[in-house]
Amino acid sequence: MICQKCGLSQATVHRTNTVFRTKIEEHLCVLCADVSMEPTSPAPAADPFAHIRRNDRIRAAEVRVISPEGKQLGIMQITEALKLAAQAGLDLVELAPSGVPPVCRIMDFDEYLYEERRKRRGESS
Repeated sequence: MICQKCGLSQATVHRTNTVFRTKIEEHLCVLCADVSMEPTSPAPAADPFAHIRRNDRIRAAEVRVISPEGKQLGIMQITEALKLAAQAGLDLVELAPSGVPPVCRIMDFDEYLYEERRKRRGESS
């Protein structure tokens, strides 16, 4: 395909309309497709739970793992803990990052966020 602006070379650039979340296909070469001029997505709202490390964001090599039922599984390598969480279809969430080793729990992080937000809404009402 030929560039729609300069007509010299070929390339296809997919851009996302941030208002309607639709893909717009434009045929532009690398020179005409100025990536720096693309609109940036709006800044996300301040997430009070963004500081909680989970899954691949956990930096420790070894962690103390707690099962979804609350049972201590012991200290293990982060890769092994991530495998256990993946097998259960849940997230590995770092609860006490200052512990040696850090304490992590296998849990459904989305459900945890839901419960925490409900608690905060209840306190502010």
